[in-house]
Amino acid sequence: MTPLDGAWRLTADLDTLVSSVPITARELIEKRLASLSFDERQTLETASALGAEFTTAQVAALLDGDRDVQERRCAALVGRYGLLREAGLSLEPDHSRRSRTGSGEVGLAQ
Repeated sequence: MTPLDGAWRLTADLDTLVSSVPITARELIEKRLASLSFDERQTLETASALGAEFTTAQVAALLDGDRDVQERRCAALVGRYGLLREAGLSLEPDHSRRSRTGSGEVGLAQ
């Protein structure tokens, strides 16, 4: 569709449009998950096992131990993909501040 004189004009054939629209929310979620890298998917799976709210430090402890990497991955899952939501900051035992993150729309515990 393209705008034309203050209205929208259909520029593709209707069958093409219908076939490109996900039928269910599950299909939409599957498309988002399919676009993730292996590492992003692993981070998301680990986060979902931690529950509705977790810190990036917890994810790092269960995966590779690299808090900065997990901080960046979770930020990407919040911003670019909308699969997580930011829930604030956490003061860690080592006095560093890490993001607290919560589950988004991919069937994670809420």
